[in-house]
Amino acid sequence: MTYTDTDYEIISEQINSIITVKNYELPTEFIERTRYLPSELTNKPGFFKYSYAPYCTEIVNELSPMSNTREVVVIKGAQLGLTTGVLESAVAFFIGCAPRPQLYVSADAELVAQGMESKIERMIDSCGLRDLIKPQTGNKSKKTGDTKLRKDYKNGWLQAIGAQNPGKMRSQSFPVALLDEVDAFPQTLKNEGDPIALIRNRVLIPYEDKGKILYLSTPLIKQTSKITYLYEQGDMREYFIQCPRCGNMIVLKWHISETESKTGLKAGIIFDCTEYGLPIKTSVKYKCQSCGGLIENHEKNIFLKNGVWTPQQQTKRERMKSYHISGLYSPVGMMSWHGMVEAWVEAWDVVRNRMRDVERLREFYNTKLGIGWEERGESPRYERVSAHRRNYASNTILNNQIRNEAGSEILLLTCAVDVQKDRIFCHIMAWAQNGINYTLDFRDIEGDTSVMTSEPWRKLTDIIENEIWTSDDKKQYRIRCTYIDAGYNTESVYTFCSDYSSGVFPSFGRDWLLDGVTYRQASKATIEKAGCLCFHINTTKLKDRIASSFRHDWNTGELQPSWQPNFPEDMRDDILRQYEAEYKAAKVDKRTNKVLGYTWVNAPGADNHFFDTTCYNNCIIEMIAENVCKNDLQLESLSWNDFWETIKDGRYYTE
Repeated sequence: MTYTDTDYEIISEQINSIITVKNYELPTEFIERTRYLPSELTNKPGFFKYSYAPYCTEIVNELSPMSNTREVVVIKGAQLGLTTGVLESAVAFFIGCAPRPQLYVSADAELVAQGMESKIERMIDSCGLRDLIKPQTGNKSKKTGDTKLRKDYKNGWLQAIGAQNPGKMRSQSFPVALLDEVDAFPQTLKNEGDPIALIRNRVLIPYEDKGKILYLSTPLIKQTSKITYLYEQGDMREYFIQCPRCGNMIVLKWHISETESKTGLKAGIIFDCTEYGLPIKTSVKYKCQSCGGLIENHEKNIFLKNGVWTPQQQTKRERMKSYHISGLYSPVGMMSWHGMVEAWVEAWDVVRNRMRDVERLREFYNTKLGIGWEERGESPRYERVSAHRRNYASNTILNNQIRNEAGSEILLLTCAVDVQKDRIFCHIMAWAQNGINYTLDFRDIEGDTSVMTSEPWRKLTDIIENEIWTSDDKKQYRIRCTYIDAGYNTESVYTFCSDYSSGVFPSFGRDWLLDGVTYRQASKATIEKAGCLCFHINTTKLKDRIASSFRHDWNTGELQPSWQPNFPEDMRDDILRQYEAEYKAAKVDKRTNKVLGYTWVNAPGADNHFFDTTCYNNCIIEMIAENVCKNDLQLESLSWNDFWETIKDGRYYTE
């Protein structure tokens, strides 16, 4: 039979008119069918069920090829199961159900490697997907298949990278990108621009209709928060639950003022405290802003299942949905309302209604409420600083007085040194419980710091090795740890510190450290060059804490608030004014005019040595506390209460 050109055209038109629709399982259906959580990973072993964290259901299903949504933004608190229920589940779905290339991005190479090992590898095994991963092939320089950062499978592969590595963002396109801890991404990459913009270009341009991007993060600083910006670009969905008392749909919030509440009364989390300010567990309730009824934590088992995601605005980006959820929604068995209240009273003095610890308050907003912390551009004012002079002289320790002010005697001494060309500044601080501190002395020692036999280094040696402070109750103290700023005359600092086996360390101030940690050990290469341990110090974080401490109010006769600073009555004005030498200012990209962050800036020509050394002393006490908690007490992390109680045994006194 002979076909004409017309016949071929008709057949071609008919073939092209056929619309092929492939139906997939929803991600939630696939995960509930395949993923088994063993007892070593969860206190609820068994097949994963979205009924436990039902707010995850809509979010992860929007990543399905069946959904028209292209970008999904989630700004969250901690202990909500979103990493397991959304991020890991998406990876599993795009391996085992709708296979395609996918990009997994975390803040840096270290975090992405940890994520692959602790999250993705375990998920692959728990979903029974290991047999789908191709075995490793290739040589050492170019491995494929099953490697630490790449998983190849039929019709696709998973590539994991850090957000600071633009190479793979440029070189490949992906139909799926899963971005974890977005707020820790760098604001810009050298010669590359915004890493998030790079990723969007590699997904949404080549895969205009089918591309999918997940942005998942707890927020950090509000003014520069990437996840907050993305959330506000979307439709800003909140999870409404039905109040068990009145039946109205409400959003759980930590605090609701009288004007926000329909009852005209304050609502949100309420609780009673003991006379010492400790929350009473049985008193913790949620007060409905619609009816004033009280809701118990265990009722989450019921009302979470009936929750509904509701947009609060029209999306500003086509086919983008954005979600916000706080730790108040954490399922029963994870973080309770009482647990959140305990975290709150560590940050906020509920008896005096004032801030107790700025860092804990920042952490509470970020990780518990999923809200960015708003930075303020304030510097400590001399009038506030000078009000912290107390009735003691330099180089004296009045334990009988200090017990009434701080609740304990002095427990240990630290020292911080700022090195200049022609002098060093030596700041000696004494510490009582709860971080309450007393400056003992601030010494200006003149001499050429490039010469190791000069007066500054000889006197510093004597201070560290020989000087003893005797308190009015006859306790004796030596300096237990010293940080020396190695930003100037670095080699001299290295030489001096390398003579000590421990207790004297070079340090380098940094505007910020990844994950917001207070300090981090320097690289192996730096340590080898120095001949001793060295540390990077998060000066922004510590100076925030110090600046906030001057806003504390203290009534004589009561115990001072945590981290309260105290200065001798003979401390010179010009030294105290050095706190005014710095102010908090925005760091702006010169090309884009975009705010990159907020940092402390030294006013031109103003001395800030006292502020810097206060900062380094604060870092020392945290390093000592962490070592005691992890090494002596065998705790997993720093516990300030346990630390202060432990060192009351007098271990840092001089016999």
